[in-house]
Amino acid sequence: MRFSEREGYKNIKENALESMDSSLKNALWTIVYTHINQDYVSYGTTGYGDDTYRDSRAKNLWTKFFNQTISKLPRPVDFLEEIEHLYEKLKWYDIYDLVEFLIKQNAEPREFNDALIEQNSAYRIINSLVQPISNPEVINAMESANNNALGQEVRIHLNNAQRLYSIKQKPDFNNSCLESIKAVEAACRIVLSNEKILGENIKEFKNTKKHNQHIIAILEKLNAFRNDVVAHATKQDSYSTTREDAILIHVLCCGFINYFKSKR
Repeated sequence: MRFSEREGYKNIKENALESMDSSLKNALWTIVYTHINQDYVSYGTTGYGDDTYRDSRAKNLWTKFFNQTISKLPRPVDFLEEIEHLYEKLKWYDIYDLVEFLIKQNAEPREFNDALIEQNSAYRIINSLVQPISNPEVINAMESANNNALGQEVRIHLNNAQRLYSIKQKPDFNNSCLESIKAVEAACRIVLSNEKILGENIKEFKNTKKHNQHIIAILEKLNAFRNDVVAHATKQDSYSTTREDAILIHVLCCGFINYFKSKR
């Protein structure tokens, strides 16, 4: 926080969920510009048109993200200027789309996150997705779980859970919760080297005495929550799962995945 903000001479920007001010837009453009300039174009040494594109990423950005025709792909030396013109026309949500697109093309998420934090954005990049979560502890738990996943099946369920609660227009909070718990279920199978369902493996944990029983009780509650969600999904006038519920369940499940990794 700057001096002028600490002392009250300037208002601290509020987290904006459905907008983007010019400061954040400019900060993100600086990263986009630097990334494209360093990684997309190989500048010649003669100054006589010997600039080239390093690979297909420039073409992909031009045609697949900005939907421009390949025949109008500019010369490498003009590429950044043309992209800047297109960037200026983007809506705030399109800019976050662009960030995700560039990350898939090997841009560094940390640089974008640094800008989001500095500009007090309501969004952060978690596992290559822009998400409406800014709490650092929550972000750390999610990213760590993705890194600590004991197998690909665990990672797939985690990613599915994040995708399902992140879709604003048509989120699926029930199935997001189920995917999070399935990630823990898959991790338990790996830990115990079997193919049993979560409820049966909870009994295994109780019998082995290798884990604190209060911790296993939390796992048991998660399994009960899953059964409750499944049962209520077909009933009218029952409790409707919210985004906050889905994120909480996801974070708890991420905690268990990190826990199993550390114990192992």
